[in-house]
Amino acid sequence: MRNLILRLNGVYPIDDVITELLDNKLRSRIINSGDFLSREGQICRYLYYIEKGIVSHYSTRLAGNVTHRILWEDDIVTSVESFFQQIPSRENIVAHENTLVKYITHQDWAETFKKSDSWKFITDRVKTEYYSKLGEHDRLKSTLSHEELIKHVLGKNPELLKRVGRDTFASWLGMTTKTLNKFI
Repeated sequence: MRNLILRLNGVYPIDDVITELLDNKLRSRIINSGDFLSREGQICRYLYYIEKGIVSHYSTRLAGNVTHRILWEDDIVTSVESFFQQIPSRENIVAHENTLVKYITHQDWAETFKKSDSWKFITDRVKTEYYSKLGEHDRLKSTLSHEELIKHVLGKNPELLKRVGRDTFASWLGMTTKTLNKFI
């Protein structure tokens, strides 16, 4: 939990209301490899922090699954629209290895949001960070060649391909597994 506190405190100083949330409402759970944190069509009721492990967000399409995000240690994870608006999710979130998470319910998040200006600021900053990383990934996919993109991503995180598998990795990079195999 120390890393989560450091992560939140790095965004904005946490106050007593947030400390109470973390002390009394935060739960731990291991999500087994292949299990879902959230499913398409269901309302996502949890906000997760990954202590150890890796997950991906994907949507089901006629041509197959399309991976939107891959998140790992120290990332905050949820189906954003579903969690914050309490509407059915348009994506799945699945663990690719046994993943240790800390999590809170939407109800606990909302109650804390009403009581703490710090929590409001942290929530806004986390959403901004979440969408900024997504935008940066999309920019890289549109400006780098397939080979450059693979080298860039694996240069920053050499274990990523092993952790999520070729199909998920290729989809996240916006290419087929066949194209990925040409360069690896």
